[in-house]
Amino acid sequence: MNDPVAHWHAEHVYFGQLLKLLRKEIDVFHSGSDPNYPLMLDIIAYLRDYSDRVHHPREDVAFDRLAKHCPDLQIVLSRLQQEHRVIARAGANLHERLDAILAGEVIAREDVEADAATFLVYYESHIAKEESEVLARAGIGAGQVDQFLLHQANQNLLARIAKSLGVDPGRIYSNIRRLGNTSSASMLIALSRGPWVRVITLVRRGSGDTAIIIDARRGAAVPAGIPVSIGAGSGTPGAVRIATITPPKA
Repeated sequence: MNDPVAHWHAEHVYFGQLLKLLRKEIDVFHSGSDPNYPLMLDIIAYLRDYSDRVHHPREDVAFDRLAKHCPDLQIVLSRLQQEHRVIARAGANLHERLDAILAGEVIAREDVEADAATFLVYYESHIAKEESEVLARAGIGAGQVDQFLLHQANQNLLARIAKSLGVDPGRIYSNIRRLGNTSSASMLIALSRGPWVRVITLVRRGSGDTAIIIDARRGAAVPAGIPVSIGAGSGTPGAVRIATITPPKA
């Protein structure tokens, strides 16, 4: 799965299915019957081994980056990172109590139910908040981009990029057949010519199409006289920037 946001969502869906199974077993435990303890331990072990050690640390990195570009999300992201620690502790406590039960120890039922409730409520609420408040702001997939503007080195390179992105080559702008390789000036020439620049506008900010600019070098610029509002990305080489560009008046 090439789209990291789609992969992020798919993992949430799978975690939700596991939490649903765990909740069913907790309901059996609450009724006074014996639940499937090995299944409960397997679910918690997976969520601890993969989610706590891979998924959540990866989210922490994504949250740090997202906070730089979306200052309005900083409080939400900080709380979600705090919840990672709460979920990890609750999962460890619940796993320890279930292990003790299988070992023949006498454990207070209310202690198990309290740890299970903390784990389930926090985890399910955590996923729901990430889905509703974070993932929609976390990225934009190639399928959502109407026009790609890249360095105009040669047509074969642009064709390979289109193939790697899985998009129609017609969505990657090219002036190579008309102008040839214009070297370091290619981006500036492409930005300054033709009515197509009018479509470099982020759909989420208003009407129009979506375009994406990939910086080839640090501090890549746009032509003087073309006001640009950067919505995402950075000045590092290879960075992706979504830009709203207002064409210069004739």
